[in-house]
Amino acid sequence: MAPTEGHALRFDRKPLRVLVAVATANGAVCIIAPVFIVLDPGGAGTPGGSLVYLAALLTLLLTPIQLGVLAGVLRGPVGEMMERRRAQVLVEKVVTGSLLQSAFQPIVHMASRQVMGVEALARFTAEPPAPPDVWFALADRVGRGVELELLAIKTHMVAAAHLPEHLYVAVNASPAALLSPGLLPALLGTGFPPTRIVVELTEHASIDDYPALLCARETLRLHGIRLAVDDAGSGYSTFRHIVAIGPDIIKVDRSLIAGIDEDDACRAMVGSLVLYALESGSLVVGEGVETAAELDILQLLGVDAVQGYLLGRPRTGEAAWASPPVVRQPAGQPLSARERLARWPA
Repeated sequence: MAPTEGHALRFDRKPLRVLVAVATANGAVCIIAPVFIVLDPGGAGTPGGSLVYLAALLTLLLTPIQLGVLAGVLRGPVGEMMERRRAQVLVEKVVTGSLLQSAFQPIVHMASRQVMGVEALARFTAEPPAPPDVWFALADRVGRGVELELLAIKTHMVAAAHLPEHLYVAVNASPAALLSPGLLPALLGTGFPPTRIVVELTEHASIDDYPALLCARETLRLHGIRLAVDDAGSGYSTFRHIVAIGPDIIKVDRSLIAGIDEDDACRAMVGSLVLYALESGSLVVGEGVETAAELDILQLLGVDAVQGYLLGRPRTGEAAWASPPVVRQPAGQPLSARERLARWPA
């Protein structure tokens, strides 16, 4: 049982109707029985009078039971309404007070071992403390998910003005945010160079309207903004999804990176993404790199860039970027395009 928009409640109709019918009959007995008792038309000793007294007694006995059943029926919808109201209040505080800030995680180019870009990540300062995905889920629940996403993007663009000029900035956007008319103003409103902006398409649900998404992609590209598919190889970000969108950047999900040095299947999947990117002209970024062994394998597979705790944690503030992260030299050498094709599918 889920609440409708606003504060309206939607109950499971059948049990509620039965309960209302019983309560109505019970209420009628509660009203009629005292009248019969006061007027005593047949006398307490008559069959009719005895039935009235028994009905009144039964009504009194059933009332607590009905109240308990009613409380059980109402508990779910009322709880949903109260939780929704709480979420509305919390999200309103975040939006009106702009209670979030930007953290930037480095994205390192494999060949040069230099930081080439950063991913902007929202960090919420509102109470109670909660991870970003919890806040965005709350906003989605009350119909303000896109609004909160656009606020985060505006915050990132303001903070990104202090980053070194050679870095691109990647911001996350859901399909709904990508189709929002407020996206371009959020991206370009601060005057940040559009050629340094990458929009990472995050997806946790299937996309039904690819033509609209492609139109939005072309609009971004007309302004010099690139599009990335986030979490490739996880959830709905399948090969079909990637081919349909034709992104400029493919970000390989952490689920394929973790332990890739010991997993042949993950290596094959990442290798296939690299080969696709080679043919389509996309860049491949490996996410969530945490060990030197993972970094070495990604280097050997020809992945273009990487990010993860091994290379640098998210940083806040201008001072944090005064000195770029130090990146170790991977053990292997990247494969050339010809070598990658020659080894495929080995």
